[in-house]
Amino acid sequence: EEGTANILGFKRTRNTATRYGETEAPDILNIASEPHTFDDGGSGTAVITLNRTPINSVSTVIITKETTETVVRGAVANTSDLLGHAGVVSISLVEQGATTYDVVVDYTLSGDRVDWAPGGVEPAGGSSYDVTYRYLDAVVPLAVGPSTVTVDGGVTGGAVFVSYNYSLPRHDRICLDRDGNIVYLKGVPAIEQPQPPA
Repeated sequence: EEGTANILGFKRTRNTATRYGETEAPDILNIASEPHTFDDGGSGTAVITLNRTPINSVSTVIITKETTETVVRGAVANTSDLLGHAGVVSISLVEQGATTYDVVVDYTLSGDRVDWAPGGVEPAGGSSYDVTYRYLDAVVPLAVGPSTVTVDGGVTGGAVFVSYNYSLPRHDRICLDRDGNIVYLKGVPAIEQPQPPA
């Protein structure tokens, strides 16, 4: 603002206030796979508040989805059938018509496959059966705010993993040097208790 500044024993007078602009250049830190829960209240859309803010950018959001898929049984008994999605985390139901198969006794989850190795009851080779399962899938957020990410399509109560960058806290200063020129000094960024420049 206008007035007289005393700088290292020198008096510098400004008759008018001066507008100063500085391009924002934050120091950022990456957070990989921060875990959250898909809490949508039954609406299908969840607003997730991240732990570190303000958000600079979001690289990936992985949510838990659920689907029911029709699978064709392989011709050889006690083998496995590949499911259509990668990243399968659990199978909740395997059925064929009125028959519901028992996990552990009849089948298990092995990677992204329904494994019929336990040797229990299984569908006939070449027949179709339905599998309801959950899997992890990368999605594009509907919206990204300063502290939140909005996503949809997940399972209520399912896991969500967010990888993002956030701007570290930093105290900068706008100063005058001994000649009365404006100088911009960056502080020392830190996760907590950032220090201003000397």
